[in-house]
Amino acid sequence: MLVLIGLLPCNCGADAHSPEQVVKRYALLVNAGQFNEAKNLCTPAAAAYLDALSALITNLEEGIDSSLVRVEAVQCTLNPDQQTAHCKGMIDDGFERTQETYFLKQENGQWWIDRQPETGTLQSSEETISTEETTQEQ
Repeated sequence: MLVLIGLLPCNCGADAHSPEQVVKRYALLVNAGQFNEAKNLCTPAAAAYLDALSALITNLEEGIDSSLVRVEAVQCTLNPDQQTAHCKGMIDDGFERTQETYFLKQENGQWWIDRQPETGTLQSSEETISTEETTQEQ
């Protein structure tokens, strides 16, 4: 009987360094406003994104209430190179549930949150202001 128990799949003590666990820790830290701690789980590109996010949130009048935040149903898919992963997680902040996407990169056996460049057309606020000024002049 002991042999059979050893063969049963167990999710006990899930790997703390798995992509799913890294995403869960990262999402909880970010939603708690603990950006410096979250940066410890990031590549330089993702850390730079958190710096920008931190500056934006610091300017808000209200603080972050993370008491209701839950990270649910994180699922990761390893890419064919086995060194990168694409993860989706459901975040419940107590008001709404949203699906978030995360990209991870493995270096030296450790999974890191990575930031992929945005695709598509981007407009900065300078471009918008410039367009408005041109319209007003005409």
